[in-house]
Amino acid sequence: MASGLAAMKQRKKEREEAANRVKADWFKATPEGVKVRFLQEIDDASPNYNEEQGLAVFAVERQHPVDFKKRAVCTLEEEGQCYPEEWHRELQRVGKYPDGTEYKGGWKQKTNFYISALVERNGEKKVEILQRNFNNSFVDDLIEIAEDEGTITEKTYIIKKRGEGTSTTWSLKEARDGELDVTGVKAYDLDKVALRHIPYDQQPSFFGMPANASSPVATKVEDTPSLSSSNDEW
Repeated sequence: MASGLAAMKQRKKEREEAANRVKADWFKATPEGVKVRFLQEIDDASPNYNEEQGLAVFAVERQHPVDFKKRAVCTLEEEGQCYPEEWHRELQRVGKYPDGTEYKGGWKQKTNFYISALVERNGEKKVEILQRNFNNSFVDDLIEIAEDEGTITEKTYIIKKRGEGTSTTWSLKEARDGELDVTGVKAYDLDKVALRHIPYDQQPSFFGMPANASSPVATKVEDTPSLSSSNDEW
């Protein structure tokens, strides 16, 4: 529950922003394999770099430890303060959530990698955003291809999923049954579509957390009322 003029105005602003926000399609790997062709290079020194398509990006972010759709760029470096960092430090100090559940670092910084790709599934093609942890082996593979070949956008690849849960990995190999045609296909503006930039003073309402670090978080989504409904998520 929320009340007050400021909270009402903030809620209306969030709803308007959500309504105007581009809705992205997000990539999901499968054990059978998915054909993709990357639309963005890793570095602007690549001979195939296209300024209109932009580059793949990586960002230091904070993610709600239960409601994983709530993720935003960390403001610690830009603003010198970050509510999730304050919650993280307080929970580290206490060692547990208010209900007694052990705290395992859910609010700590995470660096994520994003890139747009044309994806083919069952004969249908559409642009999707791939997201992986920056320290994942999949990102290492892309960096290696970029270093060896100077580009990652010239060929079509097959991405396969192996494992489940936290042990999931993606394998990447060159497709052998034809290239995907990317003529006229537009990549997402990742800074506007994949990333959420939430100012420090708006972070409690965005994440649905109390604004005081002394009682940082409950452990269930239903225990963390938010000014952002599920319809506002991306």
